[in-house]
Amino acid sequence: MTYRRFKWLSGCIVAGIVVVTIAGMLIFSHHSRPASSRKQDKIGEYVYIDRLGILHANRKCSRLNYKGMTSYRLRVSEGYSHDRELICPKCVSDEMYEALP
Repeated sequence: MTYRRFKWLSGCIVAGIVVVTIAGMLIFSHHSRPASSRKQDKIGEYVYIDRLGILHANRKCSRLNYKGMTSYRLRVSEGYSHDRELICPKCVSDEMYEALP
């Protein structure tokens, strides 16, 4: 192997390690924060109920959009009952649940 090829190969390896390190930091950085700081603190105008009756606060929740699961939205001010026991722990925080009317 020539010096020129060795230099090129070393540069590629170092660049690959840097890319993998940065990608890992971006992917796993949100897991180190507490759950309360990842979630929004305020409930929106609508809540979303999936076909299993589970309450979701975020329309983009991965558990709500799981494999084409049907759901409907419900305006919080017009008829949501706070007695619902099934809530999504991924997108509804304790503060959001207590803020529901």
